Amino acid sequence: MNMNYAEFQNDWRNMGQLEYMFKKKVKHIFFTNKSDEHKHCRFCWDKISALSNTFHEGYYTTDTKYKYWICPSCFDELKDLFEWQL
Repeated sequence: MNMNYAEFQNDWRNMGQLEYMFKKKVKHIFFTNKSDEHKHCRFCWDKISALSNTFHEGYYTTDTKYKYWICPSCFDELKDLFEWQL
């Protein structure tokens, strides 16, 4: 399900990300290194890593000062609203 602007305004994951993640370029990546290294989704804070019980793939912004990570679930639900460019 894709989320529209009005729905996102009341969503528990909304922490102002539209201000700095709208229309940004993102890259898809698979985690293969079994180290303890992990990232957190900028929206739901789920872990993205090669460890068990985490997402093993994700997306991150490439044209922002910091890399902002997005889990596959949030990406699928918010990609149209945020107009991310792969």
